[in-house]
Amino acid sequence: MLNCVAIQKSKFSVVNQDFFTLSIDCLPPKFDLIISCMVLEHLNEADEYTYFQLIKKILKPQGKIILLVPSCPDYWGCEDEVAGHYRRYTFKDIRCKLSSFGFTINDLAGLTYPVSNILYPISELLVSQAESKLKSQTMFERTKKSGNRNVFLKTNFPNILRLLLNDFTMYPFHILQKCNKKNSKSLVIYAEATFK
Repeated sequence: MLNCVAIQKSKFSVVNQDFFTLSIDCLPPKFDLIISCMVLEHLNEADEYTYFQLIKKILKPQGKIILLVPSCPDYWGCEDEVAGHYRRYTFKDIRCKLSSFGFTINDLAGLTYPVSNILYPISELLVSQAESKLKSQTMFERTKKSGNRNVFLKTNFPNILRLLLNDFTMYPFHILQKCNKKNSKSLVIYAEATFK
């Protein structure tokens, strides 16, 4: 069902609340799918454990989770610091983590390799110049600001660049990424898993 149809039929609701203090009673019956995109790296070890315990309570048996996390600890840098990250993951980390919480992995793939790796030094420079003052903030403050950053040529591009950055011109890089989906140097991991 499309989101707009679900909204029109009052079958779509948004709960804007702290996940860790969320009352499970206020949620609909258990979920088929939970997606966490660039979330886990912002949680300390205790909160990460609590996160998975809560996910197990609200996910249906055979329900799925999709995780996207930053990967390859070798690329820890300024952006991780200013964004409030606690860690970067490896394929092994994700396999062990999901398995220890009772999930079976359906798909595990590295994303963005090699383009992000080539652009990494430029990205680090842009982020460090734009946001060096954030390092003095708490991890929570950094995390709050990480989703709403305005870094020129990193998260904000002039319209003219659409001539260079579009589906057609980027397609060869998409194919290259797919060919390298098991590369341990990928800077993002996509994981899909089913709850046993």
